[in-house]
Amino acid sequence: ALAVIACRASGTAGTTGNNSQGIVADAYTDARVISGTVTTSGTNSTGITAGAYYGYIDLHSTSVTTSGANSGGILAITGGPTNGGADIYIDSGTVATSGASSSGILALAGLGSNSAGGNVEIHSDGVTTVGNNSLGIGALAYDNVTIDSGTVSTQGVNSLGIYAGSYYGDINVGSVDVTTTGAGAA
Repeated sequence: ALAVIACRASGTAGTTGNNSQGIVADAYTDARVISGTVTTSGTNSTGITAGAYYGYIDLHSTSVTTSGANSGGILAITGGPTNGGADIYIDSGTVATSGASSSGILALAGLGSNSAGGNVEIHSDGVTTVGNNSLGIGALAYDNVTIDSGTVSTQGVNSLGIYAGSYYGDINVGSVDVTTTGAGAA
């Protein structure tokens, strides 16, 4: 079954409490998210979370802003600890996080021990993270990783601009500008 979430009626989704994610799409097979503006202000409150055990993720977002600790902008995962996996496609406008341990965009595809594989493709207009330990864009895949970004800016300690890793595929990263200003960032 395909999980489809579309925030088109008002174009916005927002939460203010702790442990209150903006959008969650969790499917055994495919997951698709189409959103306008998403904002969260509580701790442990990711803007958009998408998961698919045996299917792909297709995620389109205009704007995501989070301000709480442990509140990433976009998190997408295919597969589980042992099986599953498939491709992840993210087309993101802007993502901004200001809490500690709050990455901008993080995608993990097909990393289980008996994975069916998975590619990650991320297109982003811009990502800004302010908190410590807050990666700008990160992708780890069984197969290929492609990242095409506009500007990426991180200000916190230990906050990398872009990280891309692949078990068995190719990595292709392009960015207009990457700026990291925190200690231990690269």
